[in-house]
Amino acid sequence: MNKILSRIGLHLKTEANYLFFRRYRYWRVAFRHLSRYYTPDAAPSVTKERMIVFMADGKYLHGGFADRLRSILTNYRYCRDHGIRFAVNFTFPFPLENYLEPAAYDWRLKPGELTFNSREAMPVFTDTAPYETVREMTFRRNTAYRAFAHDKRQIHLYGALYWDDSDFATLFRQLFRPVPHLQAEIDRHIHAIGGKYVSVSTRFMELLGDFTEPKPGTVLSPERRQSLIDLCLSQLESIHGRHPEAARILVTSDSSGFLEHCSALPYVYVIPGAIAHSDTASATDHTKTFVDFMMISHASKAYQLIGGGMYGGNFSLRASQIAGVPYERITF
Repeated sequence: MNKILSRIGLHLKTEANYLFFRRYRYWRVAFRHLSRYYTPDAAPSVTKERMIVFMADGKYLHGGFADRLRSILTNYRYCRDHGIRFAVNFTFPFPLENYLEPAAYDWRLKPGELTFNSREAMPVFTDTAPYETVREMTFRRNTAYRAFAHDKRQIHLYGALYWDDSDFATLFRQLFRPVPHLQAEIDRHIHAIGGKYVSVSTRFMELLGDFTEPKPGTVLSPERRQSLIDLCLSQLESIHGRHPEAARILVTSDSSGFLEHCSALPYVYVIPGAIAHSDTASATDHTKTFVDFMMISHASKAYQLIGGGMYGGNFSLRASQIAGVPYERITF
């Protein structure tokens, strides 16, 4: 009986969180941090066309690159299926157009189209959750649908509002292709690897003390850092043994220190360049992020290592989905 009552209590608490507290928290962020940018005297849009706009302009935390992509593709699909114009205002910490350009659908805004006039536009905020249950995705979808029901001409989406990752590859190809200089870098590294390769990705966040997250996290002691690095290198060696057909193993990571350790291995290939989170403005060149992402999509298999407090993330998973690359998470 106690177990039944406990489950009922947990269910009621979860539903209360969905129905009241998270809705209130989202409204509070929009009210306190975003609505101040929207005023009735701001310049109106030069177009009267109704549109939904994905926003990543530095006004609030927008999430990592993979979560931004998920939001863009989910809402593009909704707009495509409902005959609504979809646009992307991705300018922070870099203009998306520096790396990806429109493919079959032009998501760019023309000068004067984006407005912060509160009579025409409204901001909507959501964030990510550490779980992605059916209930969670239903909540996000319903959150989006309530926002889309408003009569404002422009609905501006801040944060990570996604609820459906199906057909990720097709949607990505409809919206994006690498700009010429990025494609040239991708081709150069594929040629340098010299054959089939697998990818191995790690996401340490701040565990190794050499990466800055938008929200501070745990930094391990020097001894525990080395122990975690050794465990990952052991997994890397095991993967190398599984793939004798691979010319190299492409390793991607948010830790420059771990990449230095990997670079000493003759079978490892590392893309040079600065490592940066998409919600930080410290880096001026994000080429490595995009080359890593697209290179994973060309691998014969993609692995993600997770152990010792490491974060799973979605970067390598979403990259693998672009071309249907087999993906495996190794937890240790």
